[in-house]
Amino acid sequence: MKRNRIFLISAMTLMLFALLFTACLNNDSVSEEDVVKNFLHEFFSINSLDRYEKLMELTIASDSSPKTTGGVSELPMEIQQAYEDYYLPFENYASDSCIAEMKASRLPIKYDALFAEYAAKVEVHKIKIVPVNENSYDFEVLLKADQNLEEIQSPVRGKVTTRDVDGETLVDSISIFN
Repeated sequence: MKRNRIFLISAMTLMLFALLFTACLNNDSVSEEDVVKNFLHEFFSINSLDRYEKLMELTIASDSSPKTTGGVSELPMEIQQAYEDYYLPFENYASDSCIAEMKASRLPIKYDALFAEYAAKVEVHKIKIVPVNENSYDFEVLLKADQNLEEIQSPVRGKVTTRDVDGETLVDSISIFN
């Protein structure tokens, strides 16, 4: 009887340690799907943290005429910094190459500009991702826009890829189909 109790207590103790150890491991890691969803939420959160308004204020207030040095035109430093600040929130979710690609394609600036032009308040209503392979996901983001008391819902579809950078999963590219 005493042996059974010792065995039972030992087994329960080992199970408790295993459970605690597993729970601690899961709390520290963020799943690849969570990274993708967080990236998409930030990407489609129109004017998130007033990023577009701040960019436009600095662009309009500044002498935005390009400076030419050695035959190469470049934007004034304060506008270059405003663009860098615009993309700061993506550093937690996207690789440097993805952010560079977004800058070159003016993503998501052109979406911010479009909705600002129509004075529409846009929110991410739902994000659906479907794994395609080990590091690629198809997505559908349902945007809900309120404009002049009219509510419009519109899906945006595309694909993202991920890769590990220094042991951290980051979005490496985004393509939008519609």
